[in-house]
Amino acid sequence: MRFSSLIIFAASLTLTHVSNVGGQTTPNPAQLGCGNSPSLVQCQAGYCCSKHGFCGATQDFCQTNCLFQCDGKPEASKGPAPTEGTYIHQCNVPGTFAMTFDDGPHLTLTPKLLDVLKSKNVKVTFFVLGNMLESPASQQLLKRAYDEGHHIASHTYDHISIDTRIMSPDRIKSEMNRTDENIFKSIGKHVRYMRPPTGAYTPESLELMKSLGYQVIYWNLDSLDWKNRDSNQVREIYVNALKGADASKHQFLALHHDIHPYSVDIAAELIDMVTNAGFRIVTVPECLGDKQLYKGDPVDGSGSSNTNTTSVSKNSANPNHSGSLYAGALLAGMMAVFAMF
Repeated sequence: MRFSSLIIFAASLTLTHVSNVGGQTTPNPAQLGCGNSPSLVQCQAGYCCSKHGFCGATQDFCQTNCLFQCDGKPEASKGPAPTEGTYIHQCNVPGTFAMTFDDGPHLTLTPKLLDVLKSKNVKVTFFVLGNMLESPASQQLLKRAYDEGHHIASHTYDHISIDTRIMSPDRIKSEMNRTDENIFKSIGKHVRYMRPPTGAYTPESLELMKSLGYQVIYWNLDSLDWKNRDSNQVREIYVNALKGADASKHQFLALHHDIHPYSVDIAAELIDMVTNAGFRIVTVPECLGDKQLYKGDPVDGSGSSNTNTTSVSKNSANPNHSGSLYAGALLAGMMAVFAMF
């Protein structure tokens, strides 16, 4: 009788979890089967990792917002670059790895990072704060980044939220305009890419950014350098992310910060890890197939004075990136139930 009750309870638990996968309810993080779970499990061949961390093969699992631990995820779009005001959290071009750095430029750490990027022939995107560009030294530093081929974008002036529920449209506009002015003073370009601080936004925010001519960029790989403050944990995140990645169909849009040493100190190592996995490190526009880097540039990229030269991947067809088979969340849930009895 006790065993029968156990089976009924387990079945009920499993049905509850599955019913929430495609909807808006986020399951308990401890029960996640893939994606952002502690084990970062790769789904078995032909399955996708839904945004809530479950493996499955239906449309609910395999939408464009599925996580990077996917084997059966849809091929990345090869269509035209997205229009302004679109919320973008992943690249369009398979095999690309857009490395991005927020909150700078930092007068000590950013030069160190630029030295590494130059030595590796890698170009990245910097989402800069307007209030970090008030001094001639910081403006010259941003000019150096631009001259060396890196892509410059906005992160607001004071790192404010662009969530219109807590910030007025006028304040948001002022933040964007002040940042654009300081960037223009530095590099002579008006930027058309931005990243919302903390990633917060509303539909009204997107409409506002569209009216101002901005692409809104999120990420699908967070280095957590801002949270963990540990280079070893940044390295571990990369190891786990790349372990099951396939450069023939996967892509990454990675979040870092150049105001903290935790990513900067191991930047050269991270770059080697990515290229050895068969990915090309590129700027955000390049990973989206967008040749118009700045406002006013021709859409074919012919007017951009700095280039988007990418690093050469060292292993474009890595045979070790097969989709390993792992036990799914169902088995883990059943085991957890049995442990309770």
